[in-house]
Amino acid sequence: MFTQQIDEVKVFMRRLLTSPAFDSFLFVEGTLQMALSYEFDGHLNRDFFTKEDLEAIPEKEVYLPYSQMRPILFSLIRGKKPPSPSG
Repeated sequence: MFTQQIDEVKVFMRRLLTSPAFDSFLFVEGTLQMALSYEFDGHLNRDFFTKEDLEAIPEKEVYLPYSQMRPILFSLIRGKKPPSPSG
């Protein structure tokens, strides 16, 4: 694991939510704090996916690829007011 300080939050969030820059990462966990708090567990729920969907995900994979999580996060975050900082 590593930690990064993000200086240009708007630029980073745009890249995180609208570009494939982070698609090769696995989504392990996450939290969004907005009007409601959302907590995400990145473990795959294989029963949710169709057989065709699962063909694109290696059988040994435990976590959801970020590429599949990105549109979900984008739909939750889009709007004028950004999520609150955690902590």
